Amino acid sequence: MLFRICMAILGISVATVGGVGMVAYLNLIVSGYSLHEFWDFIIRRPELYFLFGGLSLAFISLYRRNGRKKKKHEIVNHRSEHE
Repeated sequence: MLFRICMAILGISVATVGGVGMVAYLNLIVSGYSLHEFWDFIIRRPELYFLFGGLSLAFISLYRRNGRKKKKHEIVNHRSEHE
């Protein structure tokens, strides 16, 4: 559980770095870049991949299903059935 929380925090942090970079690059549109030129520039920047990678890491760590753990009474009942 602690590992998953650390991975979620890491993912959110990396996504924040990418998101801040993306917002900063929006100023390129104001300076005269067309959307096509802007997109060509953005896909070559690591901040885009930080954003998507961080969001993916956070999503996977928070919403991943745990393996089903057997409860103590299920283990005892399973042993008594086979004896």
